Amino acid sequence: MVLCENEKDKKEETEEQEKGKKDESWLQSIQKLKTEMNAYVRIQSGVLDTNIDILYNKKSNHGKQSQTSTRPITILCTTVEGKYEDSKFDLVLKKDEHKIEKVIPNENRSLDKWSESLNHYRHDRYENEDKLKVLANISKENKSNRTLESLNVGEQNVLLSLMFQLNQLLMLINNPIFFPHESYVKAFKEVISDAGTEKSK
Repeated sequence: MVLCENEKDKKEETEEQEKGKKDESWLQSIQKLKTEMNAYVRIQSGVLDTNIDILYNKKSNHGKQSQTSTRPITILCTTVEGKYEDSKFDLVLKKDEHKIEKVIPNENRSLDKWSESLNHYRHDRYENEDKLKVLANISKENKSNRTLESLNVGEQNVLLSLMFQLNQLLMLINNPIFFPHESYVKAFKEVISDAGTEKSK
């Protein structure tokens, strides 16, 4: 997900938040999105039911999941001056006079931690947090010492570095989580039902 902002946009968003007209930023609204584990799909070894209760109760032979709560890679493209080393965005691209500057706040974090952040994002937002944590099987130790920093070609090659680093992050979430058709149908039915109830009033 990419947010592009300029001085005017940034000023308007800040003013709206200060006046209480806007409760959350664009990034906060993206971070609230949740994954629904409830798909039925063919994979190489057979058919997989990703219903969390089935997986958790080991009625499936698939057990541990490489993705339990995905999130998008967040990128800020900005012309606003400032320091972005502590940004909440994964990646910041800013125009600096005649060149593009790239800032990745967690560039030296291990790729294991990046994978955890992208594929098992904030289980604490879910009712079944404990089950998700068991299915995620997250290791406290790093299995790899690889980092995005090691894919930085150099300050003179910002776009080339960006290509390698962004591609590496995309490869960590390359196989997106399976689409939960049943959950979407349920949500649509609820909306339709609620609309019918409102209409009859």
